[in-house]
Amino acid sequence: MPTLPLETWLYNTPKPVPALLCVFTNELLFNTQATDTYRKALSAEGPVQRTVVELDKQFDPEQFINLFANQSLFGDVQLIDLRLTSDKLSSDAARALNTVCPWLKGTKPQASASHRLLVSGPALNKTQRQAVGFATLLAQGTEVLCKTLDRHSLPGWIQHEAKRKGFALAADACTWLAQSTEGNLLATHQALEKLALLGLNPAQAINLSTVQNTLNNNARYNVFELGAAVLAGDHARIARMLQGLEAEGQASTLVLWVLQEEVRAIALVRELLASGQPLALACKQARIWGERQKFLPAALKRHNPKTLGGLRHWCHLADKTIKGLQPGNPWTTLHIIAQGIAGQAMPLPWAARA
Repeated sequence: MPTLPLETWLYNTPKPVPALLCVFTNELLFNTQATDTYRKALSAEGPVQRTVVELDKQFDPEQFINLFANQSLFGDVQLIDLRLTSDKLSSDAARALNTVCPWLKGTKPQASASHRLLVSGPALNKTQRQAVGFATLLAQGTEVLCKTLDRHSLPGWIQHEAKRKGFALAADACTWLAQSTEGNLLATHQALEKLALLGLNPAQAINLSTVQNTLNNNARYNVFELGAAVLAGDHARIARMLQGLEAEGQASTLVLWVLQEEVRAIALVRELLASGQPLALACKQARIWGERQKFLPAALKRHNPKTLGGLRHWCHLADKTIKGLQPGNPWTTLHIIAQGIAGQAMPLPWAARA
């Protein structure tokens, strides 16, 4: 199986484009960058017809297999964009993948040069990579490797990314940006995009004061502060922030990512505490720092496996709504999730469609 570091994939995409690409990462930014690059590379080779498939409880293996039997009347590339919602595959899903992967490699009579498969999902551990279905994908496809960044390596990554965008940042500015975004790479990337618009001399590093003034004055409501607000259980502030973020045109994808990070962090710290780890060490492992760490104990008291399961379900509904796979206003669902983390009782899931 060919493997490519994310950086190589983004800036030196191989030609011809692989027929089967796998992207497994928990970082939404890396997932978005890798999959967008794949779709753009395919489009550069010719017309593409894309079908998005969610591998969830409604997944139909036979319908999925049949997508590879359909031929375009105009010779367009048929891209099946398969999005995994879990790091585990059902037996039916594994069977379906084992069926179509050889076709993409041209080792079966049904092989079609017009089909491509893009598989993206959560990061896999060693055992999961060897499971039926995943093993076939990784053996026959090309994988984009997305390394997880820790707190200490984030400032260096920020400095590197700034140079790629044509400007330089002072070391203290990189450290401040890493702390203010609290490890959220999507938020960090968005901040770098805003700084790139300044058009300053790339030979002169942008200082901390300029970075703070630019980012703090850009919007009245700062998405970076939403995580602390939901952990603190400040219902009124959460409502004001979400209304302001929506009015200012903030990306709902970024807001959902921030909220998902808080759900993940609460669940992970609960598990670590149950295994006997002290709170400080658990927070470090869960990437909870600063103001968020101060409010975490109260959030832990508000939640249990049942409430966390409900929050994960609402996050899944929000993701589908944002992608247009389910009707409704994603911001309504984001309000439910945020207030749910803060301790407010959540409505039944079908209320999202109202």
